[in-house]
Amino acid sequence: MNNSKHKEYSSLDRISIPNLVTDNSPPLDDNNNVIAQVPTSNAYPSRPKDPSKRWTLEDDEKVLNWVNKYGARKWSELSRVVFHGERNGAQLRGRFSDVLNPLRALKEWSCEEDQELLRIQMEVGNKWRLIADRMKGRCSNDVKNRFRLLIRNGTAHIPHNKPSQ
Repeated sequence: MNNSKHKEYSSLDRISIPNLVTDNSPPLDDNNNVIAQVPTSNAYPSRPKDPSKRWTLEDDEKVLNWVNKYGARKWSELSRVVFHGERNGAQLRGRFSDVLNPLRALKEWSCEEDQELLRIQMEVGNKWRLIADRMKGRCSNDVKNRFRLLIRNGTAHIPHNKPSQ
């Protein structure tokens, strides 16, 4: 069935030449020993890789000015109008509620607060925003971190199952 008009192709014809020449072997030194490579992934994924993306005093001032003028809402509009999309609404809301909020309690946690935290957590589960709303001056991130600290240190003994109601 080999005529000049129809050429038969095999699977090998579909293999690209760059794939055949690329060498994915690890780099070797002069003695053919593998050279150790430092991983390129960020060891701290929550930290921005680019230092220009870190929060500045000017960024904080912009957020506080917005909240003073419009209240703690319309975060996506703040992102678009003031930050020109460099920060998203969730980042701006989180920065205000977890860091800049003047109503946020920075005092030490009391035994009563710890007990209240554990009681509410047993009631509603790991819904940190709901728990924070019931604890005056504590943001959801503080509540979550305190709960995890209590569990990790063995200060709190929480059964795995919620009590039946």
